[in-house]
Amino acid sequence: MQENEQHLLRMNMLKQMEALMATWDGTLESAGKLISENKKNMLQLKQLETQSAANPLGTYNETEKNIIEGIIHQQEKMVHQIKIERESLLNRMKQINQKDKVISNYVSANRAPMFIDKGL
Repeated sequence: MQENEQHLLRMNMLKQMEALMATWDGTLESAGKLISENKKNMLQLKQLETQSAANPLGTYNETEKNIIEGIIHQQEKMVHQIKIERESLLNRMKQINQKDKVISNYVSANRAPMFIDKGL
């Protein structure tokens, strides 16, 4: 594969990744899907660069750098959203556990009545 073709292929992969990241709707579910889909693209990009190890592609041009920066920025936003959601979920779990503890301490379980025979 010629160097120009490799640059075009790399640019196409980066644009696919950028377009995929632009489809994020801000939800946690879509963030997970997008990150896993982009992981495939990143592996292909890495494979392209390792295939051309004998004939290196050289440094990234400004357009490619801008696309990569945009992808990184979008992924950072996704990771931040995931962390916020994780903290919120952990707090809710703690509240539920605390509620269960309070209930178990204040509500007595139904016990069968006990009769003590005092010889009456």
